[in-house]
Order: sequence, then C-alpha cells, then structure tokens
Amino acid sequence: MARESVRKPQEGNLDERSINAGALQKTASDPANSVWVSASAGTGKTTVLTQRVLRLMLPQQNGTPGTPPHKILCLTYTRAGASEMALRVGAALSRWAVMTLDELRADLTKLLGWPADETTLTAARRLFTQVVDTPGGLKIMTIHSFCQSVLGRFSLEAQVPPHFTLLEGSEQDVLLSRARHIAMAKAAPAGSPLRQALEVVAAQIDEESFLTLLGAMAQERKLLFDLMREWGPDGLYTALCAALGILPGRTPEDIKREACRSDSIAESDLRRTCAVMAASKSEEESRFAYKIQLWLDAAPEARTDRFDDYAEIFIPNSTGKPRARNFPSKATTKTFPESEAILRAESQRLIDVHEDIRKSLCARGTASLLHLGYEIIGEFQNLKKNAGRLDYTDLILCTLDLLQGRTTDIKSENIVDWVMYKLDQGIDHILIDEAQDTNPEQWDIIETLCAEFFSGSGAREDIERTVFAVGDEKQSIFSFQRAAPEEFSRMRTAMAGRVSAAGKTFADIGLNISFRSTESVLNLVDQVFLKSEAAKGLGSGPIEHIAARSRDPGLVELWPLFESEKPEKRDPWEPPTRIIEAKGGAASLAQHIADSIHGWLESKEVLPSTGLPVTPGDIMILVRKRMPFTEPLMRALKNKGIPVSGADRMILNDQISVQDLLAVASFALLPSDDLTLATILKSPLIDMGEDSLLNLAIGRTGTLWAALKRSENNLIANYLAELIDLATYSTPYTFFSHILHSPCPADSQSGWRAMQARLGPDIKDPLDEFLNAVLLYESEHTPSLQGFLHWQSQGHTEIKREMDDGGGQVRIMTVHGAKGLEAPIVILPDTTRTARGGARQPARRLIWPHKSGLPVPLWSPRADADCGMFEIAYDAQQEKEDEEYRRLFYVAL
Repeated sequence: MARESVRKPQEGNLDERSINAGALQKTASDPANSVWVSASAGTGKTTVLTQRVLRLMLPQQNGTPGTPPHKILCLTYTRAGASEMALRVGAALSRWAVMTLDELRADLTKLLGWPADETTLTAARRLFTQVVDTPGGLKIMTIHSFCQSVLGRFSLEAQVPPHFTLLEGSEQDVLLSRARHIAMAKAAPAGSPLRQALEVVAAQIDEESFLTLLGAMAQERKLLFDLMREWGPDGLYTALCAALGILPGRTPEDIKREACRSDSIAESDLRRTCAVMAASKSEEESRFAYKIQLWLDAAPEARTDRFDDYAEIFIPNSTGKPRARNFPSKATTKTFPESEAILRAESQRLIDVHEDIRKSLCARGTASLLHLGYEIIGEFQNLKKNAGRLDYTDLILCTLDLLQGRTTDIKSENIVDWVMYKLDQGIDHILIDEAQDTNPEQWDIIETLCAEFFSGSGAREDIERTVFAVGDEKQSIFSFQRAAPEEFSRMRTAMAGRVSAAGKTFADIGLNISFRSTESVLNLVDQVFLKSEAAKGLGSGPIEHIAARSRDPGLVELWPLFESEKPEKRDPWEPPTRIIEAKGGAASLAQHIADSIHGWLESKEVLPSTGLPVTPGDIMILVRKRMPFTEPLMRALKNKGIPVSGADRMILNDQISVQDLLAVASFALLPSDDLTLATILKSPLIDMGEDSLLNLAIGRTGTLWAALKRSENNLIANYLAELIDLATYSTPYTFFSHILHSPCPADSQSGWRAMQARLGPDIKDPLDEFLNAVLLYESEHTPSLQGFLHWQSQGHTEIKREMDDGGGQVRIMTVHGAKGLEAPIVILPDTTRTARGGARQPARRLIWPHKSGLPVPLWSPRADADCGMFEIAYDAQQEKEDEEYRRLFYVAL
C-alpha cells in the first residue's frame, strides 16, 4: 500500500529536477523534428503531446506558418485519452483568446522557448476560432475512430457497406452464435471435411471450451484467414506435420501398428530378458515378465489392441516416465547383465512412439480446430456484411487491406495510390499516444500512412512533415488485445532509420522525472525491479525514476501476508449439527483493509497534499483480476458503512437486479414454471418471507401459480396477473419500464424503489444499461418479449464504468482499468498470485506463431496430450505472460 505520510509538506517542492524535466519536454515537443519519446509513468507525456500540438499550429521561429489544424492527426489508445487531450488543447486556446497581451506573450514564450513576436501573438489569438471552424475539429481520436472515418470516406474502395454501423457487445455474440449454427449445418453431410474436423474437435473438448477457443480465433482472424488462404485445411495439416517432424496421414493407430511389428522390436533380446525375469523371486517382476511374453507371443493385430497395456509395463501412466524400481531387479541384472540396457532401450522406444502419437494428434487436432474456426468466422463475416455491420477488429483490418491494396474486387491498379494521395494531402503530422499498446496491424496502418513522409512525392520541400510517438515499453499490459512491446522497439528502430535516411532529424528522448509519485514510492519501484530477473520484460535499460516532488512526503506500508485458517478437526462420527467456518486469507485481508480505511475516516487523518481529512474518494484499491477478491472486499467495506463505487466492469446478465427482471419476464411468458415464480416471490419486487413461501408451496395441488391465486395473497396475485396480461401485447421496453416505474407489492411507489431498498444504489448502472439493451433490441428486431429473452441470453454485455473521479467513494479497479489514473492513497492487495496456474484456460492452449516462434499455430486440448514441441511453445508463451505480469505490477506501483 502506498499513501502520503502524515508529515507536513515542505516548501519549494519543485526543484531543479522539474526544470530539467521541462527542458526535455520542450525538446520532445519541438515541431521541427520527428521524435520518439519513452516516457515512464507520471512524467508528463500528455503535457508533451498537448505542447506539441499547440506548437505545430503556431508559426515557427524561422517564420514558417503554423500547420492548419485539419492537417494534424493525433491517435490515442482510448476515447478517454482523446477527450482529455482535446480538453487540454481547447483550454489552452480559449485562454489565449482572452488573455491580456503581456500574459499571452509570457505564456507563448514559455511554451516556445523563444520570445513571441507579433505574428505569433496574432496567430495564437486566432487559433481558437480556426479550430472551431475546422470541420470535425482537431483530429484527436482513437485509431479505431480514424479507421472508421477512412472507411466511411472510401467505403466503395474498401468494399465495406456504405453507412455501416458498429457491432458491439451482445450483438456480436448473437451473430457469432448464428454463424456457428450455420457452419454446423454445413458439417451435417457424413464424410465431408468439415464434418471430420468437427468430429475430431468434439471428441477432445466440450462446448464451453470450444466457444472460448472460437473467441480466441476470432480475435486472431487475420492470421487465421492468411493461413487458410495460403494453405487451405489440407495444406495446413501438411505444414503442421512438417513443423512437428512427422509424416502426414499417419494416424495413432498406424503408429501403434508399426510399433508392434517384429522388425520394430528387439524381440530376441526381450524374450531372453523375460526368461530371466520369469524366474525371479519378485512376484511383481514375474508378473511383468508374463505380460511382456504374452504380448510378444500375440499376433500383430492382437499386439496393436494390447499396445497400451504393454506400454504401461514400461512407462506407468501415473508418472509418464520409464519404470525404474526393480525393473529389472538386482538378481535379474546379476544373472543377465544386459537386461537393464534392453529394458531401458524398449522404454525409450515406447516413449518415442507415444511422442509420435501425440504429434499426430496435435497436427490433426490443430488443423481441424482451425478449419472449424475458419468456417464459423467466415460465416460470421458474411452475416455482418449482410447486416451492414463492422466490429472493431474489422475497422483495423479493412483499413489495412484498403491501404495495402488487398481489396481485390476493385480492378483499377491506381486505387491504392488514389486513396493514399487523398489521405496524404490531409495529413502533415502524425502523433501517436500510448504507442506501447498499439498492436501489429495498427502499426502497419501507421507505417503505411508515414511511408512517403520522408521520401518520394510525399516529401515536400515547403513543409517539414514529422512523426511523433510517445509510450513506455514497461507499461505494455494489453497483450489480450494483441499489443506487443517488441513492436514498440521495432517501430522505433524502423522510424529512426527512415527519418535518418531522408537526412532529417530524429530525436529519441527518455523521460524518467516523475511529477506524479513521491520519492519514497519511486524508490520502492526501483528497488523492486533492481535485479535483472525481476526487470525481465521491462525493457533493456535499468529501471530508474527521479521524483520532481523530491521534498514531498510519501509513505509505503508493507502489510504481512494473510493466510487461510486451518479448519477445525471434527470427529467423523459427530452429527453435523453446527456450522464450522474457516476464514480464508482473502476474507481476512478484505476485513483488514476495511478496518484500516474505517480507522482513517473515523480519526479524520489528514492528507498533507490537501490539508484535509482523508475521504473515501481519496482511496483506490487495485486488483489484478476482479475475481475472487473483489466481492469479499466490497462486502467488508459496506459492512463498515464505507461508500464504495463497486467494480469498474460488470457482466450485465450477472447482476442480480437484471436477473430479477428477466425472471419476471420468463414467468409472465410461462406461469407454470414453479421455480421461476418462487424466485420472483423472494425478489425485492414482492419480498415474500421464507415461512409464507413454504406454507404456499408445501402440500399444494397443481402449480405454484394456481396455489398463489387460491391463497389470500390477493395483492401479489393481482400484480403478477397484470404482468402476465401485459406480456401478451406490450413491447419489451414497455414491459420492463412498467415493472420499474409502477407500484409493486413490496413498495407502493415503484419497483425501482423496492429494488434499491434491498440491493442498494449500485443497481442504477446495470438497470440503465439493461433498458438501453432493450431499446437496442427493439431498434433492430421485431419487438417481442420472448425474442428479447432469447437475444439477451445469447449475449454477454459488459458494462464499463468510468471512475476517473472518486466521486466520494472508494474505487475498486483492475490495474488495466486504472492505468493513467491516480489517487493520494493506493492499496495493492493482490500482489502474491503469479501469472502461472492458468493451464486450464482453453484459449491459452492455442498458441499462435508470434508467441511461439513457429511457422504454424499449435493446439493441444490438455496436458497429457502435449507433444514435446507444444511444451516448448507453451513455455515460451508462459515466459511472455510472466513478463507481462511483471509489467502489470510495475504499472500498479
């Protein structure tokens, strides 16, 4: 946990370090040079970006006019980042428009580093109206927004539907489900290649695992489509066999059959060994000898059938390693010294056979999985095209295809040149924020846009065109969105070479003077990553930070580990009449955090930075994953009466308030569903007690609904009867809106009030998003309650809650979600779990070439089916994940 100490701050907390940082920032924002900035956390990269945009629009010292606002393209990683930067630029321009002349001159002189003349002052005054009058304003946007604008402008050339709309959340899940059913129907004919692929995959994994793998393949669709277009299903299988070092077409049965032939076995040596082992006094050794002899005496087909039992003698399934104990015994070795070498040689032969079998299964399984995924995702693409929809991945891939001339339906050879010419005329400077989080395809787009900045027709004598990128390799934590830190280094080298070859100036600047954290916190970071093992994956240089706030107080507290209590031992014959609880380590830590925060609030501990008592909004709690720690932590905080904002993300269908509404709709459509009705009766809308429900349900004749109508609960029965009637003719939105805004048995004013009384104010976000989902469904489908329930069940809508400001509540966020945010008090409770231990996650067992270094993907459904090459690839992938785990810890600190 890091927080400010209770010591009073000293005066003069900005020293010469901040002056040095300002000089570096001024160099980085110089619009005359192309610049690559490696900026550690809190070093003012947003400030540098803002200063560079402002300086680009102002006249240069040599008298060159400023760049028109519409010719500057600034690409950010998130919409929040784009909004923050646009606000900063807008704030500066609005100040310049109303400042006094002396104030403006001083401000510009500080920004530019040279005295502002009359031309500069006039230009600065006019910039605000220039930007306002620019169609669309300054082009500060995410790369997805940029791609969306390019595709909207060149939809014909890009071969995308004109006026396409974006596909998000649950809609994508619904279309992918439909695509799966279409592809499965195509696999119906017996003997078809797709049917064979389906049978291979279905024999090895369950449906849930396959859906997870399908999501992973959809994310890597470009690579998947490239592989299939290059090789096809059969060619891919052949390539896999070549990579694994086996012959195509050999099934596990073929490999076993070959291994059982007499010419593959040292048969005479084994028989001699068996004869000696059979005379052994060891009962186990004699039994082994009998089984081996029995197998050797069998016909070839019988040998094949019994191969697994035979191999078990030499390589026990429990260990997977050659049998060592008493195999052979000392007496056998003394009688027949060669016996040990003979048995070891046969064990190794069988290990090699097993490895060949696993390689065969890996090749066939991988090819089948990718074939099946290719067909389903291909249908998914067709459904989106027919509906005029694109998802976020499509925005990137379609733009890249357009810029690289892969839209094959357009016959004109000059179409790419035309598109590039039109784009090139509108961009003189490109700025890239959070460059470490840019994935390879996004870099390809940027690289294509910059291709002619420094050579050819794009290099203009009258304009100094530049590229600016800022990022930090140490903060690359979005590999699940395909960000790769090695791309950051590759692009820096490539850009430097391109700029230098054109005779232009390229500046590679590092910023490590932090304005965010205090010296004590930064020293902790440096010490944690001091050793090379700990810093692996955080870049090539040493981890070193300098605090601009060197005189500001700071405090780092290290809390002891909280271990789970051992459960009380009980007599196995003791009747289970009492509950025995053992408090887990997570629950103990959650309680300790809640007690600590409660103590700060009750004692009114003062924050030196504000001079005011600590408030819940000053506290941020960062976790690596939302589960399983978030729920006990929120419960502990609420039990102490501490305001907490809840999790930063939530799955809509997992929220109990949403589940209650869906249950009401399900009952209204099928009143005979007793379990659903019982759920509703216990919900906040009706709030029936346990005893009342038991009296109603036990001993009834017929359905629970019939029993309810016969009972004295007239208010409840009439309320539900009204809902059943409403479900027959109303739209879904009308139905759910009526539930929330009309009286219910539990509250005389509204269902919303009843739910809030039971579940708390946290229901607002999920219920608002749920009603938005209902409206979205009605805008795209014929409204029906049954149709909506099916549609909603197919999706997994995730709500992202903006938590930039504490809002007077404790914030609980993942490190990914909190990146770029700050708080006076930060608690890191989730620091002991490692990145390892996720072997059961199906998507991690599909290893793509860029993670393994192999020319083809590899898939293995479970650990006991892993061949040696897959194990090597898996270890390489695990090493990359360990590196990201360390980067994640760095970002949190």
